[in-house]
Amino acid sequence: MEKLYSSIKRILYAKALLPLFVFLIASLSSNAQITVADNQTAAALASALAGGGVTIISPTLICNPSANGKFTTGAISPLGIPFGIVLSSGSTIDTTISGTTFIGISHPASMFADGAMLTDYHDADLAALESTPTSNTHDACVLQFDFKAAGDTIKFDYVFGSEEYPEWACTGFNDVFGFLISGGVTSPLTSYPTPYNIARVPGTTIPVCINSVTCESGASCTAMGPGSPFCAYYIDNSASTTLVYDGMTVVLQAIAAVSPCDTYHLKLGVADVGDDAYDSGVFIRGGEPYFYSAYCNFRFRYWWLALLRTRLPSRAVCFLYSNSAGYRGAHTLYDYRNSCKRT
Repeated sequence: MEKLYSSIKRILYAKALLPLFVFLIASLSSNAQITVADNQTAAALASALAGGGVTIISPTLICNPSANGKFTTGAISPLGIPFGIVLSSGSTIDTTISGTTFIGISHPASMFADGAMLTDYHDADLAALESTPTSNTHDACVLQFDFKAAGDTIKFDYVFGSEEYPEWACTGFNDVFGFLISGGVTSPLTSYPTPYNIARVPGTTIPVCINSVTCESGASCTAMGPGSPFCAYYIDNSASTTLVYDGMTVVLQAIAAVSPCDTYHLKLGVADVGDDAYDSGVFIRGGEPYFYSAYCNFRFRYWWLALLRTRLPSRAVCFLYSNSAGYRGAHTLYDYRNSCKRT
């Protein structure tokens, strides 16, 4: 009788735990998921990036509707970026065109993302980054706008991922993206007469792309510049169950010095190169108000505060604008071309 009673308790206990197991599995799946709201306007995408202290002017978008969006990630997402915008040369969500379904980014890497039937946009500036004809870029997605910043630096945290990895690395299918800044008149140190790409391999002038950030080897990769390819910034994502791209970069930073209140133009874009197969995408972290002074060794979380450096002559103000909350301690800037300026 006691044995029968114990068996009944085990069965009841197991039945009681079953809903908990289901809940835990569902929670893990939810935490891992990348959720995308596609087909955003240019204004919505630019505003999602800006954070406090930045004024957006005249945003435009040339992109297939399903190839752009605002995204959020779960706690165990491989991206390392919790929210922001995504620009892609394919579809960011599952999309059916003329009876053919193209999968979005939130799928296992064992699946294949190929948006070859989307409208085939080309872009001359992205082509120039690789010295390739404009017609050799495909499925381009480009967001651009003018802006004025309250501080003297802008920064983006981003991840670049692609289906080209790893099989087509070090070939002519070198999918490209760029963050191109131009404008500014106050100082030669913070003026960009021609578009200047700030999406570069840290410590180099080499653009981040398939052939510069990979662990594969070949002449097309070494031709990108000294030290290329840079395996240290590459992540093999082939075992992922939540992000379709087979490979991606670590979280990188694009940084540029600006003069407060000057008008600049920023162009963010991604495109396939060589053909319109094998999608790529760039994930850019959304903005948050934050001022930081690299020189004064103090920091504040509120955008309306500036820092006075008392050792400088009177009315000297030192401050830096950062739109990411991920680096709230002292850190090294890759491209700090400006210093504290007298007001």
